[in-house]
Amino acid sequence: MKNYTYHKQHIPLKWFNKNNGLDSGQVHNICQDSNGLIWLSGPNGLSRYNGNELENHTKRLKLSSHGLRKVIPGPNGQLLIATDCGIDLVIKGNSQQIIEKWEFGLVNDLALHPQLGLIFGSSEGLFQFQNHSITKLFNGNHDLVFVDHSGLIWSYGRTVGMKIYDTEFKPTLSEISNQIKSLKHISQDSENNLCLVAKDNIFEINNNKIIRTNPFSNVSAALRNKNDLWLGINDQLAMYKLLDNQWGDPAVINHDCLINDFVIDSFNNIWCSTAQYGAIKISALKDLIYQPIFDRNCTVFCINKVDENQIQIGGRSVNKIVKTDNFHYFKDSPKPAETIIWDQIQIDDHLQFIATDIGVYANKAGQWQQLFASDKYLSKQARVLFKRQNQLWIGSRYGLTETRLNSEGHLHIVKQFDLGYVYSITCDADEVLWIGTIGNGLFIESNHEFIKQKLRYLKENASVYCINFNAENSCAILHDNLISIHHQNHESHLLIETETMISGWSVVWDEDTIWVGGINGLSQYDTKGKHEIRNITAFLSQANWEFTTSKSLLMVNNRYLYCGLNSGLVIVDKLKLDDITNKLNTYLDEVIWDKATVKRSKELDKVKPGNWTLKIKFFSAWYSNENNLKYRYKLIGFDDDWSFTKLNFVQFNSLPLGHYQFLIQAFSPLKGWSESTILYEFEVLTPRWARGWLKAVYGFFNVVYGVFSSKRKSSALIQMNEHLEKQLEQKQLEISEAFTELRETNTQLHKEANADPLTGMANRRSFHKSLNIELDISTRSNSPLSLLILDIDDFKFFNDNYGHDIGDLVLINVAHMLEASIRKGDYAARIGGEEFAVILPHTSLDGAKKIANKILKIVSEIDTKNISEAIKDNITVSIGIGLMSDNTWKNIDSNELMKQADQGLYLAKNNGKNQFGTIVVEP
Repeated sequence: MKNYTYHKQHIPLKWFNKNNGLDSGQVHNICQDSNGLIWLSGPNGLSRYNGNELENHTKRLKLSSHGLRKVIPGPNGQLLIATDCGIDLVIKGNSQQIIEKWEFGLVNDLALHPQLGLIFGSSEGLFQFQNHSITKLFNGNHDLVFVDHSGLIWSYGRTVGMKIYDTEFKPTLSEISNQIKSLKHISQDSENNLCLVAKDNIFEINNNKIIRTNPFSNVSAALRNKNDLWLGINDQLAMYKLLDNQWGDPAVINHDCLINDFVIDSFNNIWCSTAQYGAIKISALKDLIYQPIFDRNCTVFCINKVDENQIQIGGRSVNKIVKTDNFHYFKDSPKPAETIIWDQIQIDDHLQFIATDIGVYANKAGQWQQLFASDKYLSKQARVLFKRQNQLWIGSRYGLTETRLNSEGHLHIVKQFDLGYVYSITCDADEVLWIGTIGNGLFIESNHEFIKQKLRYLKENASVYCINFNAENSCAILHDNLISIHHQNHESHLLIETETMISGWSVVWDEDTIWVGGINGLSQYDTKGKHEIRNITAFLSQANWEFTTSKSLLMVNNRYLYCGLNSGLVIVDKLKLDDITNKLNTYLDEVIWDKATVKRSKELDKVKPGNWTLKIKFFSAWYSNENNLKYRYKLIGFDDDWSFTKLNFVQFNSLPLGHYQFLIQAFSPLKGWSESTILYEFEVLTPRWARGWLKAVYGFFNVVYGVFSSKRKSSALIQMNEHLEKQLEQKQLEISEAFTELRETNTQLHKEANADPLTGMANRRSFHKSLNIELDISTRSNSPLSLLILDIDDFKFFNDNYGHDIGDLVLINVAHMLEASIRKGDYAARIGGEEFAVILPHTSLDGAKKIANKILKIVSEIDTKNISEAIKDNITVSIGIGLMSDNTWKNIDSNELMKQADQGLYLAKNNGKNQFGTIVVEP
């Protein structure tokens, strides 16, 4: 592929180490048992990962030694563990040594054969354990033992060399074993590819034949997984791709990391055990979510189909063409210097038009030329292009322009329409144009004019982010925080109201479903069932899954979803997504009763009433994006509604008498809700005394009390009254003192409740209260009110590179500079992590812009050396501006004002950061 370059993919790793429950950084090996649980062996014992938590089980299982050498799965959830004291067998949470008196040397390796039982190698020889007895097969030290999928036994020892045995323990395949003089590691994938790591070579074997010999040195472990070769090489984790029947250049996934072993789990994740840093999980999602690594960090704003074979990717710091039949290969496409591409259209091989942050450009035979440089609509901030026949429609921040393309490739303006900020252009089956604007609603073409539409669910001044028609001419519209579907017969229905202020940036149809790219990742919705099917924020952090524009999502070949994100390009293979066949289930882990008397049985546990606590632990053994798992549960007999949790346990206290069933469902954004499962059943017994003789006890008490004379009763009452009066006086004094303390505490709590503890500024709660008050004053006085929303640019970078302590100091410094930048009477607050707000009473849009520029300047001039000598980067902020003026005060509230400012903030971020943005036009 001439001029195309292979791009490696981004592969994030999930680490398991001391920070999340592992007792030692050294992990010898990892296995998955038949119940789906992941086990990690090391010098400090055996740890278990169930998809929810990682914890050491050495003491719980009562293993013979904490010094473990290897763990392998047995049948029915059993484990076989090589320890410093022999071999332990774990059955249903209990362990025992396979033989009481161990006289077979230090176990080096072990493997389970489906017919021959356990085969293990030790310092004393090669042994077989079957039918509760051990048989010695061969003498000599055996370091490695491996049973392949065909049942052959591979063994190696420094003194005995490489041997391959059949099921009768007869040597076989000598043509292979004679070539391998030393052996460090053996592995096999699901396609029966064996990888043998020798001193200076890796041998790949399939169907008992060597298919490839690779001259690699300093390899500690290897795994062939389809067309990937994973190596622990030179104390690095590296991946090689099979290209033209040869392994290409490596992608080094992690440096300074000695790999001990690889294993593939039932989800096709690859687990690496390391000698220093714990364990690594390489997600199988890398095979269905692909993010190429480009030379520079970039943001993708538009994805356009050039022809059936090519896709063009444009944005900030990127303009590339990718082949549709192999998205690992890209080639650079030219663009004007110092421009941000918002949209582009390829007319033919010699003519291209692009919309940029500084206007419209044409590329004619490799020569760039800015068009309409003096036009008020098109001289800057062009946003979207749409070609209809020989018309090219251009949407900008200032309106819509119709241009015509003549036979010589020249554009001329035909007409311009003052529609406001045009963000999305499309046409229906009748080639009628639909125009979506930011803050000015939806327009539809009629008699060569554009009429504002009042469709159901669509506000007159809505922000319309994207419009897309399917083959039946049904239309999906993303507007404000709503997604609505509009059919050709004029029927409409609301699909969903999102929790975020922006429902999404881009939408494409997929039969009866739609895919929506938004600020919270990629979501698929059922348009008939009116529910979300799945949400994808896996593989990357959620912050990196933010889509950008109406042109940032494209379906290719009815299979691949090209996603334009603030972190670059991601390609999702939806067919492989549908091929995730692992069932999402929930399993009972442990039931813990505290201070309870429990009668246990297989069917039903029974407990006496009392002051007890019940803790039910559960897990899902789900290893695809497990951090996003959540649960809903119901205690039948007590609850009517579902309760939700992200934890792996729930707790109940002193329940009333009755019969209870604990019902639970798990949810994965990739899979949806699982089936309901009753995990545990129990009964709180009715005590015997409540079955009959409680009335007798009360009756006896009343008879005894009745024998007292009335005189004695009166005397007792007088003494009791005197005692109560003294107690009352004491209580009144205590109450008075308590009220004084309470008033002081309330004053302090009020201060703390309205202040941000880190910066000392007002917090979000106080901000909203003040904003509503200022809005009311502004409405009554009919005076303008402006709002600034500020966000520190690339704040995650400061935290990741300099640490959270430095990040906190950055927040404090920005807060101080912000308060120093505003006027008396303005109100500043910290309303979220790195987000701030400023209320500007009696301030027009022009005044707000001046203050925003002042803030930008002061923040950018912060001397970072006063924060920390380690900081090498400048601090900047982006600002969004909202306005309530005399022509909007009747129709705007605090939510609308914040939406305006938030949308302005998105514009500022998308336009390059360290600037302000607004969708408001001064009346």
